[in-house]
Amino acid sequence: MWKKLEEPIQPGKRHIWAEMLIKAYDIPAAVFNDIRLASERPDVISRPPLDSDLKVEDFRRLDEAVDAGYREAVKVLDAHACS
Repeated sequence: MWKKLEEPIQPGKRHIWAEMLIKAYDIPAAVFNDIRLASERPDVISRPPLDSDLKVEDFRRLDEAVDAGYREAVKVLDAHACS
């Protein structure tokens, strides 16, 4: 197991240490978010369709993520305004 932790980073992949740290944050954050949404249901939820390979450190793809968020927000708010 320890050898795997010492392997060099492959292009386009996170180092195993970085992956473990990100997962250590993501898992409890998702649970907390689910609990919060269950207790304080918002009027509108917007979840833009993002590529599954988009990572938090993909700064070069920021415009892509912002554009997806904007398009989804417009769609959700238009649908909410019509109901």
